[in-house]
Amino acid sequence: MLGATSALLRDDAAAVAAWNDAREEGMADTVVSPMLVDAYLRRQDVARAAAMATAVLDRHPHDIDARHALAMTHIATRRYGDALALLEADEAAPADGTDFLRLHALFAAHVAGVPLPDAAARFMRIADAYVEGTGAHAALVREWLAVVSGAP
Repeated sequence: MLGATSALLRDDAAAVAAWNDAREEGMADTVVSPMLVDAYLRRQDVARAAAMATAVLDRHPHDIDARHALAMTHIATRRYGDALALLEADEAAPADGTDFLRLHALFAAHVAGVPLPDAAARFMRIADAYVEGTGAHAALVREWLAVVSGAP
């Protein structure tokens, strides 16, 4: 609870300390790690975020939150292909958040000029379905669609 309160107050150093204390007191990594990874990323400590996400995913290979957390670190370090491979590796996993992260990786690669196989078509297909299904970030994805499609 203290970690969440600290994060809401934008005190990520205190949030990290509180969540690490919770881990030491026995709270499961699968519960704490997504919050720790987010806080590390906000602090621009991508190395720690990636180490945390990798460690949890190694122990729990089908944990969707750990998979998402590691994909976020890949996106933050411009490893878009690695993020996509990770997000598409376990098709049996729930899709909550996966499509948005796939879109984020594809859009970031597009903007950065990083070539990925069939990227534009993949982006358009996933984005159209995401917007039609009223994904949580549909308004942002509509803006990305305009950029990728070249619409004014």
